[in-house]
Amino acid sequence: MTFRIIPVTLLLAAHFPASNLIRAEEPAVTLDPVEVWAARERPSQIAAPGSLATRTATPVLTTPQTTATLNRTLLDEQQLNSLSSALANVAGAVPTKNEELVLDQPKVRGFSAEIYVDGLPAYGATAVIDPTTLVNVERIDVAKGPASALYAGGVGAPLGGLINLETKSPDYSAARRSVGLRAGSFSTFGTEVDFNQPLGSDARAAFRLTADYGSAESHLDAVESDRHSINPSLAVRLAPRTEL
Repeated sequence: MTFRIIPVTLLLAAHFPASNLIRAEEPAVTLDPVEVWAARERPSQIAAPGSLATRTATPVLTTPQTTATLNRTLLDEQQLNSLSSALANVAGAVPTKNEELVLDQPKVRGFSAEIYVDGLPAYGATAVIDPTTLVNVERIDVAKGPASALYAGGVGAPLGGLINLETKSPDYSAARRSVGLRAGSFSTFGTEVDFNQPLGSDARAAFRLTADYGSAESHLDAVESDRHSINPSLAVRLAPRTEL
């Protein structure tokens, strides 16, 4: 014979008259209205209309060509330091490694793409720009496919497309300073500065200076890089729509 002990829990309930729980009603207090204003501090990755495909400020939806734009916000958030790393965001683009930029251009849709700077042909990745740094680049526009209608033929308008680097311009609105440092594998070290200063009480002129220095080894034997760049610019507002 088996005996089992079953625990029994006793619940004790206390009953209070409902009249004891009712409090005297207090007059309602109406607070003054409060207005809350907020601003979006984080810049958007959506770029303004570009002019690469049509040479006019045409919205992307009405541009009769496939384009892609990488603005400064995206470059900063992804910490992109070279043209090769930035082009990884563009569908159909095959970046060229930094060690090979002297010999080969990036490819778009399987064909070599020409690099432009502020709408002017560079004719070679190392001609007038340093594609291994983006310290002086405000945005990158990529027009996919032939563009000979606006950029003539020959080397300036290859079948793959165009890659336009828009450089930074002086800003009349406010003074800004920024300093950046980076380090990584293969003894990678770099530093960069961005200095912007409006000139004059009426802010009709502004000066901007970007500069960087970088050195690194490579996964390839006997391959090293040691580079520096200084990019000064001066802007003078002669009229509301005229700037030098």
